Amino acid sequence: MRRLYILFGLLAILLLLPLNVEAKRPPKHGVYTQLRFDKTSHDFGTILRERRKYNCVFKVENVGSEPLVILKVLTSCSCLKAHYSRRPIMPGEESYIRVTIEAEKMQEGVFHRVIELYSNAGKTLFTVQGTSVRKR
Repeated sequence: MRRLYILFGLLAILLLLPLNVEAKRPPKHGVYTQLRFDKTSHDFGTILRERRKYNCVFKVENVGSEPLVILKVLTSCSCLKAHYSRRPIMPGEESYIRVTIEAEKMQEGVFHRVIELYSNAGKTLFTVQGTSVRKR
């Protein structure tokens, strides 16, 4: 019976050993991804709902030392669409996020919408604003 307890004890130690080795891995130092933008907001001014679509572009540059991966881009309204490259952005390279407003889906009046960019460098917020009017 005593041998059985020793066997189970050794087996438990062997099962837990790889978990401790994994947790003690040293972190990578000096390796990071960092973004730089030409702007984080855009004012469309007055837009006509009948014109249907308006576009703006946000330039994203990877100024870090690791590839930048855009994981997803979320918009705060169904009237906004965001288009971006799914390819990783290498250090020193730039890419663009094109935002399209479908004006016919908007209500009249002042609008302020938010676009959330999620990447391996974290979360970034962009805003678009303006005034939507009907043609008279």
